[in-house]
Amino acid sequence: MANYKYSFFITLIMFIAKLNAGVIYVSTSGSDDSGDGTVDNPYLTIQKGIDEAMDMDTVYVSNGIYEGGVEISNKAISLIGESREETKINQPISSPQVSVIDSDQGLTRIHNFRIKQGSSNDGGGIYSSGSMIEVKNVDFSNNYSYGHGAAINSIASDVIVENSTFSSNTSANMGGAIFVDPLTTCEIYNSSFENNGALWGGAIATIGGGKLLVEGCNISFNTASGNNPNPNYDYPTFGGGGGIYQEWSDSLEIYNTQILNNTAANGAGGGIAIYLSNDIIIDNIVLNGNSTSGTEYPTGGGGVAFYRADNVLFENSTIANNVTNDNSGGGIFFGSESGQASIVVHGTFNRLTLVNNSAMSGGAIFCWSAILDLHHSTLAQNEASNSEWSGGGLASHYVTEPNIVNSLFYDNVPNSIHNGYQQTPVVVSYSLLQEEWSGDGNLIDMDPLFMDPDNEDFRLQQDSPCIDTGTLDLDDDGFDDNDLFYTGSAPDMGAVEWAIPAPSLQAYAQDSSVILAWSAIEEGLQYYQVDRATDIMFTENIVQTFVTTNTHTDVDIDTDVEYFYRVAGNVGYWTDYSNTVSVLIESLDLDEDSKILSDYKIHQNYPNPFNPVTTLSYELAKAGPVNIVIYDMNGRIVKNLLNKYQNAGLNSIKWDATSDQGKQVSAGMYIYSIETPGIKQSKKMLFIK
Repeated sequence: MANYKYSFFITLIMFIAKLNAGVIYVSTSGSDDSGDGTVDNPYLTIQKGIDEAMDMDTVYVSNGIYEGGVEISNKAISLIGESREETKINQPISSPQVSVIDSDQGLTRIHNFRIKQGSSNDGGGIYSSGSMIEVKNVDFSNNYSYGHGAAINSIASDVIVENSTFSSNTSANMGGAIFVDPLTTCEIYNSSFENNGALWGGAIATIGGGKLLVEGCNISFNTASGNNPNPNYDYPTFGGGGGIYQEWSDSLEIYNTQILNNTAANGAGGGIAIYLSNDIIIDNIVLNGNSTSGTEYPTGGGGVAFYRADNVLFENSTIANNVTNDNSGGGIFFGSESGQASIVVHGTFNRLTLVNNSAMSGGAIFCWSAILDLHHSTLAQNEASNSEWSGGGLASHYVTEPNIVNSLFYDNVPNSIHNGYQQTPVVVSYSLLQEEWSGDGNLIDMDPLFMDPDNEDFRLQQDSPCIDTGTLDLDDDGFDDNDLFYTGSAPDMGAVEWAIPAPSLQAYAQDSSVILAWSAIEEGLQYYQVDRATDIMFTENIVQTFVTTNTHTDVDIDTDVEYFYRVAGNVGYWTDYSNTVSVLIESLDLDEDSKILSDYKIHQNYPNPFNPVTTLSYELAKAGPVNIVIYDMNGRIVKNLLNKYQNAGLNSIKWDATSDQGKQVSAGMYIYSIETPGIKQSKKMLFIK
């Protein structure tokens, strides 16, 4: 995976900057006339603080409501709010709330703000031109752009966005929340986009060569309302992209992201629309409940539309419940535009689960003038309503060359595959189909024995006929592809390789040891691997132990250190890891002299277990920034609970069991991590219903 984040040059800049950086304070109780920018005598306005700051200084803004229209020009500074919830730039104005101009000599940081009600030709929230900016822990809402990018508009800039929210922002053109221009590189991490709107790219749009990386995000309920302004010609904008829109660009990467319930009202790509672009990587995403409407061409691709998008790698993803009304490709449209038969694009789709999608043709996938390698994928319960063009699973038209291997077609209506261009065959091998189809190793009209298809669980049961019936030779060149993942004697058909379930792990503290026990693996067991670490991500102080029984006693531990454990079994291949458990054995018999308060002390949350609210308490020996993050047991961020400067002494904060998206979390175990400069500690808590 390509990841530009925190590249060396930015790290070096930040290191040099910290050597000479100063801090200027701004408060609603301060004065621009008599203030001097100190903590005891702050300035009144953000602009005054910025004007007085030197390169690499920090402007620290206390909680309150501030007037927007501030500009950072020809200097790189850190603009840091006290808290995202209470440090607000939300005065209605007809210009960007924050402009960063020609600040390309260092990284300009904008952290911990709520930015609302900006209105501008471009970038109602933040406008960046010729700069490097990092936007972190910022809430953008109700900003408007008459042009592009209502929340963020970037021109010839390097932009990093982290842990931020974008809601109800509106652009009259492209990019309801963020617009990336031809000379911009934009990376977006762990952020949410909800109810934003634009003509094209309801949440995010990039055009003309801009590079976009999206990772760990939630993009939901956004709308692209426009259509192709001239569908009969090779027009540079074709419209659509309820969630993300990209055109004429050479780099798009999307990882670990949910794209849900977005709409292209009269264009292509309910979730994602990509046009005239190359080098697309999409990995481990969920496209669910997205839709497109309209009869004009092109308006297909309920989940995602690839129009003249070449060199596409799309894998390890679920595309479900997407709809294309009155057009083609309920889940995916892949190919060239109408009348462009000479233009043939290439894509590799690997380990995709396409279920319950619908369209006139190609309920799951519609191909047009494309070379498609479809490997290890499951297409089930999809529907095509046009009897002539059909293809409940896949429809192939006009010089399309699909090569389908190790895949599974089941319960698609009216059929698995429709080939509308007989001069170019559709090649299918080692796949399960609903009807007869020429090719080696195929299974015809058999029940694949899914786990629970009614609840969209399309994993295979242990006695499925699709297990170990695939091939290692995906390109039919007579040689095995050695990099294929499989668990038995041969790969399975379908998207999910059957494997022995992962162990279920429990831990018990006893005196100065930890007793671990887990569910035993009965079939083919060779040994277990027990991992121990001092962080939930298993990156620090890792110890690995190999045992042949389903219990292990760990005696090599220290008191007052939280340990994390997980276990996997080897049955000729590795099972998935078990759930993660943590154990902390606190020391007892501390003498009074040893009870000196260190940099901080974290207390166990109370109550624990809890429903629906619990309190997290901690003691600080000195004032400083505090960051509190809630994780699930898989290490995924659930809630960025706090990121602010706090005073010394006892502090506390409540958590109401909701996520960053405001939705209540599932019952179960969670980890809360409290971090101050140089120190990080975690504890676990149990939410019950």
